[in-house]
Amino acid sequence: MISRFRTPSQSLADEELVAKVVRGDSRAFEALYDRHERPAYSLALRLLADSDAAEDVVQDAFLAVWQRVEKYDPARGSFRTWLLTIIHSRGIDRLRSRAAQQRRREALEGEAGAASEAAAATPLPGETRALAASVRGDLAELPPAQREVIVLAYYGGLTHREISEYLEVPIGTVKSRIRLGMSSLRDRIGALR
Repeated sequence: MISRFRTPSQSLADEELVAKVVRGDSRAFEALYDRHERPAYSLALRLLADSDAAEDVVQDAFLAVWQRVEKYDPARGSFRTWLLTIIHSRGIDRLRSRAAQQRRREALEGEAGAASEAAAATPLPGETRALAASVRGDLAELPPAQREVIVLAYYGGLTHREISEYLEVPIGTVKSRIRLGMSSLRDRIGALR
């Protein structure tokens, strides 16, 4: 028995809803979303173990469905299988990205730690040593993206292009982050004098 609260779209099969979505029917898309959002979220949460990331992956997957619904082929499987394959793929991509970020962070921390140890081991006159400690403290207070490129450039000895390739960001972004970080450091050091 169909409840009086059900919309006509909710009583259609997935394939019928997909056909309507191909024609731009947003209500059919809403019906698909309502029908499959819970299993999609459940899979994403199992993969990522992070509710915010799982929500992002589900949103991204449904956006991909809306934009490329014509790629769905019922001969290859059900809509739910297609959707969950997209969720799985996006979740794995997110995990890989998270792992790459963690490796970069660990490498950065290792380089920064080695640089700090080397700087601390170098005998300096009292005033210069205090200034160096202050710069290290100020460097630690920079936003992580700025600190990362400065450490890689000045302590790691990498060129802008090498940093760009290492972080997988455009070279202009690397230069901007270095410029902003150095400007902030100059302002902080200038305030000490």
